[in-house]
Amino acid sequence: MIDPLLSLAFGIQSNKGVYALLLGSGVSRAAQIPTGWEIVLDLIDKLAHMLGEQPDPDPVQWYRVKFGEEPDYSKLLDAVAKSREERQQLLATYFEPTAEEREEGLKLPTDAHRAIATLVARGYVRVIVTTNFDRLIERAIEDAGVTPAVISTPDAVEGALPLVHQRCCVIKVHGDYLDTRIKNTPVELASYDDRVNHLLDRIFDEFGCVVCGWSAQWDDALCTAIERCRNRRFTTYWAVRGTVGDRADRLVKARAGMRIPIKDADIFFTELSEKVISLEEMQQPHPLSVTAAAATVKRLLANDAHLIRLHDLVQEETERAFASLQPVFGALVSNGNAKEKVQKTLSEFRARMEVLRVIGMYGAFWGKSQHKHLFPAIIQRLATDPAAGESGVHLKESVRAIPSIIMLYTMGLAACASNNLEMLVSLLVNPILERLGKVQPYLMAVDWEEVQQWFKLLPEHERNHFPASEWLFAECREILRPAIPDDQAYDRLFDRFEAIRSLVYLDFEYKGRFPENADRMWLLPGRFIYRWGGRLMYDEDVPLDKLKTDVHLAKLLTSRGLFGGDPAFFGVAVDRFRDCVASMAIRYR
Repeated sequence: MIDPLLSLAFGIQSNKGVYALLLGSGVSRAAQIPTGWEIVLDLIDKLAHMLGEQPDPDPVQWYRVKFGEEPDYSKLLDAVAKSREERQQLLATYFEPTAEEREEGLKLPTDAHRAIATLVARGYVRVIVTTNFDRLIERAIEDAGVTPAVISTPDAVEGALPLVHQRCCVIKVHGDYLDTRIKNTPVELASYDDRVNHLLDRIFDEFGCVVCGWSAQWDDALCTAIERCRNRRFTTYWAVRGTVGDRADRLVKARAGMRIPIKDADIFFTELSEKVISLEEMQQPHPLSVTAAAATVKRLLANDAHLIRLHDLVQEETERAFASLQPVFGALVSNGNAKEKVQKTLSEFRARMEVLRVIGMYGAFWGKSQHKHLFPAIIQRLATDPAAGESGVHLKESVRAIPSIIMLYTMGLAACASNNLEMLVSLLVNPILERLGKVQPYLMAVDWEEVQQWFKLLPEHERNHFPASEWLFAECREILRPAIPDDQAYDRLFDRFEAIRSLVYLDFEYKGRFPENADRMWLLPGRFIYRWGGRLMYDEDVPLDKLKTDVHLAKLLTSRGLFGGDPAFFGVAVDRFRDCVASMAIRYR
C-alpha cells in the first residue's frame, strides 16, 4: 500500500495549486504561540487580579458569576487595556517575540511555516485557510519572496481578487490578533458571516484539502462549512498526531479522506515539501543549455543546504557525459587514429561535455572546502576505462584521458581565476587511476608525451612543440570568458595553472628528491615553458618568483604531503623548477 504522505506528495506535485491547506493552532504550537482560548483565560486572570480577586480554579466560571455572561475577547481586552495603543502592546506579548525569545527561536516561523512557504513559492499551494490569529505563515511566505493576500474580515472577502487570480491567499477565518473582532468563544465560533461562508464553500468545493493542527472540536462554523460540501473532486488528507476526536473522525469519513499519521507539524510539512520538490526534479528535463546549467550550479553552490542536490547534479551529469563519450572512443578503436578523425573526435568531445564543463567551471570557481572532493572526482571518472582488464583491442590510455584533461584544464583555470587554491590543489592531487594493477596519482598515470603526439595530428598544430597545450589554450578561452573576461589575464592564469601542474608532477615523479642537474629533469609540457623560459634566460621578472613566495600555496601543497611536508623545501623545489624551465626553453628555441 502506498504511503499516504507519498500519495499526497504525488497529488500536490502533479496538480499545482489544486490543494488548499487548513491549518490550526497545532502548526504554531512549536513557536509557543498561545491559542485564542488560552489568551481569553489569561485575560480573565489579568482582569481578576486587577479587581483583587482569584479566578481559580475555574476562570470561566468566575467570569460568568462576576459579569453574568460568557467571556468575550473584545470586552476583556477593553477591560484590561483601555486605549488602542495599550491593546496592541498587550497583544504583542502573546504573538510577537521579545529579544530573548527571538534568540531562542520562539514566536518565529517554524520549520512547518518555512516548508509551506517553499510550496507556495514554487506554485504548489495558493490557498491557505487558518484558524490562527498569528502572522507566522504570512511572514514565512514573504521571506520566500511572495506577498500573500490576507483575508481576515468579511469586508476583506468582498475586496479580494478571485482565488484563481491570486498567487497566494491566506484566509484567517477567526481573524487577526490586531483586530479585536477575532472569534474565540463557542458562541462566536458557531457561525460565520455569509460572505465568509460563500468563500469557504468555493474552497472546499473546488480544491483538495490538507488539514493539519486542527482538532475540529470547537469550530462549529468551520465544521459545518466542510460538511456542506458534497463534491469530492480532490482528496482530503488529514494529518493526525495520535488519535482524532469524534467530530474530526466524522469529517474525515464525510469527505472520504485519508489520514496521515505524523509526529508533529514541522516534520510533516518538511517531509512533504522535500518529497514534492524531489518529484519535481525527477520529472524535469535535463538543462538543455549551458545557461540553465550555469544558473543551476551557481544557485546550489550558494547555499550549503543544497550540498546533496549539488552532489546529485554533478554525479548525474558526469555519468551522462561518461556514457555519451563511450561511442566516440569506440569509433576510434575501430577506425584508428587517422588525421581526419582527430578533429571530428575533438568536436564530439566538446559537444558531449559542454554542460559538464560549465558545471565544473563554476564549481571550481566558487567551490568551498566541502566541495573539494566533488569536482576532482569528475576527472577521475572520465579517465576510467570501462573495459579495463578485458581482452580485445583497446584504445590508447592517453587518448582516453583527453576528456579528463579537458576537464582538468577547465576547472583548474577557473580555480586559478578565483585564487581558489584549495580547490586547485585538490584537482591536481585527489584524482587517482589504476593502470596495470598499479594505483597512481592522475598526473602520473597519464602519458603526457603520447597526448602531445596525438594532438600533433591536427594540421594547425603539427609543428608546435606543445600542441596539446596550445589547443587547450584556445579551446578553454571562450568557456572561461565569464570567469576571466580579460585576455591578458587569461594568458597569465593559463601559464600559472600549467606551471603549478608541472611543479606538482615533478614532486610526484621525484618524491621530493629533485636532481641537481636541471637537464636530467623532465617537465610536463606546456606553453609556459618557452613563454617564461625565454624571459628567464635574460633574467627578466617572471611569475615563478611570485610562485616561490606564495605562502598559502606552499602550505596547502605541503599539508597534503608534497615537498616532504616542508614549506621551506617548497622554495627550494621552485628554484630547481626554475632551472629546469630555463633549460627546456633553450631546447625548444
